[in-house]
Amino acid sequence: QKTNLMGDRFPGAPEDREALSNAVLTRIVGGTRAAVRAMQTSRPFTPMDRSRGLFGASSSGLPGDDRPTSAVTVGRKQFLASLPDAGAPSRPPTRLAPLPPAQPPPSASGARRSISLSLASTPPEQAAPEARERTHSLSGEEPSPPGVESPRKQRVLPRPPTARKAESGGGLGGEAAETFAASPPVMPQPPSPRTASSAGAAPRRPFSSDVAAPPAAPGRTLPVAPSSPGAAVRRSTSADRHRVSTAEMADEQSWNEFLAILGELTPESADLPALYAVCERLVSHLTRHPLHGSRRKGTALRSLVRMLDMSDPRLLVKVARIVVMITRAAGTLGNVCKLLFRISRDARHDPIFIEEGFVDILVSIVEQADVKESADPLLYACGVIKNITVDEGGQAQFVARGAVQAFASLFFELAAEPTPSGVPAAALANMLAQAAAALRNLLGKPEPRRVLAGARAAESLGTLLATHGRAPALALNIVRILSVLTVDDTCVAAFAGSPALLAALVGLLRDARDNTPLLLRVLFVLGNLTAADDDARLTLFELTESASMLFQLLDQFASDDQAAAAAAAA
Repeated sequence: QKTNLMGDRFPGAPEDREALSNAVLTRIVGGTRAAVRAMQTSRPFTPMDRSRGLFGASSSGLPGDDRPTSAVTVGRKQFLASLPDAGAPSRPPTRLAPLPPAQPPPSASGARRSISLSLASTPPEQAAPEARERTHSLSGEEPSPPGVESPRKQRVLPRPPTARKAESGGGLGGEAAETFAASPPVMPQPPSPRTASSAGAAPRRPFSSDVAAPPAAPGRTLPVAPSSPGAAVRRSTSADRHRVSTAEMADEQSWNEFLAILGELTPESADLPALYAVCERLVSHLTRHPLHGSRRKGTALRSLVRMLDMSDPRLLVKVARIVVMITRAAGTLGNVCKLLFRISRDARHDPIFIEEGFVDILVSIVEQADVKESADPLLYACGVIKNITVDEGGQAQFVARGAVQAFASLFFELAAEPTPSGVPAAALANMLAQAAAALRNLLGKPEPRRVLAGARAAESLGTLLATHGRAPALALNIVRILSVLTVDDTCVAAFAGSPALLAALVGLLRDARDNTPLLLRVLFVLGNLTAADDDARLTLFELTESASMLFQLLDQFASDDQAAAAAAAA
């Protein structure tokens, strides 16, 4: 007798097989269903890359890809080349100009000395020599010798229009004209003696001596400008002096204090604890008094880069922190991130970054960097985060700082503009590959997964896959993120309802048939997304041309298995 799959015995005659009862068939189907339901899927395992490079030892790019190297060389020379006016010598620090000496106030006796003379009856050539010299000194001409008329005619103020009408016979006439002619002109009155003798009162500004006053009435004299030399020249006021505000004085004092501390940071010193202490003082000073002005920043940076040729990793991280506090220009920031990436390639240096406060700095670079201008700094900053977050301690630090939200915002921004103008496609794909690898390391716990699922990451990742899917490193890291998220039941619903993501994954099935690691993960993600969502299954059925693409892949893998078995048997 023979047995069936369920262990039931029945006669071996062929006609007896038709006599199997419906109960036996039911048991067979039920046992098969139970076996399928009992199967547990697990995420494809990826060995940890111990080389800590940008793309890993086993990663290979497309032919012609211009990939950045992991063996970066950065030191004093590279930093100086990124500074403005790198070839110019270091300029001395800015100093405020000394205050001009205070001028003593003029005496009351010399400031007010009136001279009475009849301007209407005294010709200019008979005036006092002192007055003539003063007149010419104000006009800028050489005094004319006595008896010679000056080439510069004196300007006369216009006469009142009523007086001109009276002379011509129009307007006022008779007694009114005589009364007006006899009346003195209205002139500014000199200050009263009480005002002149008041303590601390400033003298009134005299008339300019190069402008003639209107003719006075007969028998009257008018006050003229005093003859003292000091009164003829305009007196300096407080507005003419360079006034230094309290804020300027405090800023200058702060700058001098910074230079004094900076002078203690010398590469010739072999006392590392003392150099650490100097760096901490500089950080404390910059926290309270940030530097302003390109000249001051250039002076400080040229002094700091002298320390970058040293080999102590903690000292280099401290100096890099000071440089970032002074400036975040793209060139200087790129060199800082390259230096940090070189240090982060050694796992023993991971605690240094956390202890020196670089978790906040690295996350802020991801949050604030402009991809169009800072693609290179962002590439190496993400590489540093990827290296530090290999262990759970580093993951917890970056998750607490908000690194998951920062990467989600970066992907959302680039999904809105997948190909920014001015950024080469290869450079953008390389930077995104590092960002995706760093984000993948942060998703080890359920909480960051749910944060990412709630940040509309499905649409962003689908758009980036559709745009840069031909970049193998980027596609593999994004699919690794999805393979982590889709094993969490709370995240499956957010990603299964994204047709754009499903379309991008099916596109990878067409383009990556020769990339077995990538193809395996794509199929794993598609299986998780369609396991409990009917709409996702229907969408996948339509996108794969009624599942014909899936059958072709099954046939391909079956052929590969047969070829491998034949090769092993031979």
